[in-house]
Amino acid sequence: MTGQSQRSVDHGRRHDAASGRRLSYAGQQHHPHRAVTIAGTNSLALNGTISGASGSLTQTDIGTLLLGGANSFGGGVTVNAGILALGTDTAAGAGPLAFNNNVSILPVNSARTLGNAVSLGASANLTVTGTFDLTFNGIISGPGAITHTSSNVLTLNGANSFGGGSP
Repeated sequence: MTGQSQRSVDHGRRHDAASGRRLSYAGQQHHPHRAVTIAGTNSLALNGTISGASGSLTQTDIGTLLLGGANSFGGGVTVNAGILALGTDTAAGAGPLAFNNNVSILPVNSARTLGNAVSLGASANLTVTGTFDLTFNGIISGPGAITHTSSNVLTLNGANSFGGGSP
């Protein structure tokens, strides 16, 4: 299923990619004040611009969530399962990133530099994968760990305080 139009979400919404099809939205997404939950084992690509002062995204299943636009939403991204793929430096918006459980982050199309604050939950093991370099300029905190499994360069520039280990 592919959507090309502008989407506006003013109420909590759940997008489910479990139908056996890859879902892709290329139009603008406006999430002014609500949380959007992404569920399902298939891939979901949101390539349009996502905006909204306090709108947020939560990924709950093992699929891949690709954020491909230059986004400005402020409520953050929480990844509880699966892979978060980022197609621009501002793909995760302006809010914090939260990682829980065994999840992965994947820079796509070129090297990525993220300014977001990052929290690693108690059971978090964030795996950095892919062929493009990834730089975290925001502070990384929490008891979780970061694992680096590929040949790309991982740079951690913040005054970090996470406790679970790093590459």
